[in-house]
Amino acid sequence: MKTVYLDNNATTQVAPEVLEAMLPYFRDLYGNPSSMHFFGGQVAREIRAAREQMAALIGAMPEEIIFTSCGTESDNAAIRSALATNPNGRHIVAGLSIPPSSPWVWIWSAMAIGSPSCPSIRTGSWTWINMKKG
Repeated sequence: MKTVYLDNNATTQVAPEVLEAMLPYFRDLYGNPSSMHFFGGQVAREIRAAREQMAALIGAMPEEIIFTSCGTESDNAAIRSALATNPNGRHIVAGLSIPPSSPWVWIWSAMAIGSPSCPSIRTGSWTWINMKKG
């Protein structure tokens, strides 16, 4: 029987080419990029190159690229940035499909002025009609 994994919202299988590209960092280049020693410097250079590649790919500046370790950290960074850069428009719509493992999304949303929750339709997407209902 073939197994089908349907929880890709939480974790996904790593694509073979991604795994191949990451193997050196799992095996040999695992130093702390914030450290001043040789091993950290090697990794820091690789991260800098990856940031430059990503920036070139999307037409951004390298300093605008932020790597995070997980979805929750990404959610927090996006919400904090939105609140910091738009102090007069502090309105966040939080979807009811946000997993319980991301409580900070709800906490940051509550800090905004007006934070309605928006029900999602069965496909997990939102519509303007749903947002008005929420």
